[in-house]
Amino acid sequence: SSAHAVAIAQQLSAFLVSEAAKSNHSRVAAAAPEAAALQVRENGDTAQYFLSPRDVHSPEVVDGGASLHLKMGERFYLLRNAAKTHSSSDPADFKMFDLVNKTLNVTVDLNGAGCGCNAALYFVSMPSTTGAGKANDWYCDANGVGGMWCSELDFIEANEQSLHTTAHPCSGHDRGSCDHGGYGVKFGNGADDYGPGKQGWSQVDTTKPFVASLTIAGGSGRPRAAAAERFAARGAAARRAEEAPVEAAAEDDSLSASVTLYQNGRAVVSKQLGIHGMDAALNAGMVLTFSYWHGRDVKDMDWLNSPPCPSGVSGAPSCPDHVTFSDISIG
Repeated sequence: SSAHAVAIAQQLSAFLVSEAAKSNHSRVAAAAPEAAALQVRENGDTAQYFLSPRDVHSPEVVDGGASLHLKMGERFYLLRNAAKTHSSSDPADFKMFDLVNKTLNVTVDLNGAGCGCNAALYFVSMPSTTGAGKANDWYCDANGVGGMWCSELDFIEANEQSLHTTAHPCSGHDRGSCDHGGYGVKFGNGADDYGPGKQGWSQVDTTKPFVASLTIAGGSGRPRAAAAERFAARGAAARRAEEAPVEAAAEDDSLSASVTLYQNGRAVVSKQLGIHGMDAALNAGMVLTFSYWHGRDVKDMDWLNSPPCPSGVSGAPSCPDHVTFSDISIG
């Protein structure tokens, strides 16, 4: 339900604020964090972008820039500008992903992340056009984590028991304009296609790395604005959406999407994803975001992983120190 989604968002916000407070306590004695370069393959060529540090820890990029070790409590955004070591209010400082008529691939290593853990790779319409938010980083999403609202496409929210892909369109930039619960597809979560130790032909063994692939196809056929023009238009479009949310929601809904999981060099399972209402956000370009978090109790992630995880379990979950996203490509 939307109420449940908002409650979870509030828990995530509280968790991230708590983690930031821990880091701020030791900031005086620590060296300034540095942006870390992460490689992305675009149409066959390797490009380099930068992960924005949010606390005293710099992002841990390994394998020559191909992989991110994402630690518990961290959240990073992909930037074009290495000098922006926290975040920015300027869309031109971010790497804006144009996902329409493209396929995005990423290798996922959950490293034992089980019930109650959430390793997330997703896209949001950053930077916020209405304020810097609680973390002063211009972050926004469809559940208002940090207090700012915008469209969100959750490509991966996962642990070893479940993986969800969910679209959360917003017609404006306030709570009432966003689809908090969203709509999407699930792997595992009680189904037999995904989980630890799975060995079947159509099953993903989540104790081993696998490739997640998102394909978005279609579009209105209208000429697509250049990136700089889309950046400049975003503020005006946001204002129009707030003034007339019904009209803004009536965008051309001609896009379709699919999510495929690969392992051992072959496609294992594929599902179609509904992304109605996401056209405007996708056509404007969206910012790639990484986060790794858990709730106060294992039961706070029941929406993600119960079943098969037992529901209603109290106590903090036992999550590994980090998960890994690597070999990101789009084309």
